[in-house]
Amino acid sequence: MLVNSRLALVLQIVLAVVAARQTAVAQSVSNAPANSRPQIVLLTIEGTVEVAPAGTLSWAPARTNQVLNVGDRVHTGEGSRATILLTDRSVQRVGDLTTLEIRPPTQPGRRLLLDLKAGKSYLFNREKPAELQFRTPLAERC
Repeated sequence: MLVNSRLALVLQIVLAVVAARQTAVAQSVSNAPANSRPQIVLLTIEGTVEVAPAGTLSWAPARTNQVLNVGDRVHTGEGSRATILLTDRSVQRVGDLTTLEIRPPTQPGRRLLLDLKAGKSYLFNREKPAELQFRTPLAERC
């Protein structure tokens, strides 16, 4: 009987921690003011993913639900990957050994530019196509 009650207590604690974490994540993404501009968010991290904030040369470990700004760079290590939610709600999957930078629009009124310095990435969007700008070492697509 003692083993069953301890197991039940451990299970309750685990469920409470998971519920609290999900609530905190939901609040961190949904607490943005209604009139604020959509943000780019680092949704998932698998393995080693680092971010270099705009204007710096130093890399720091990335965090799930981290907001990315213009000028920030993202790098994934070997065997690592990340998922980024873009401003138009499309999802960009970033493969291992990839470096990309979020750059300002090339022209006024255009969307941000995703500059893929090295590596591999793909984009997934179920909504109406939006105007996205990409730059890669071999090609540029607006």
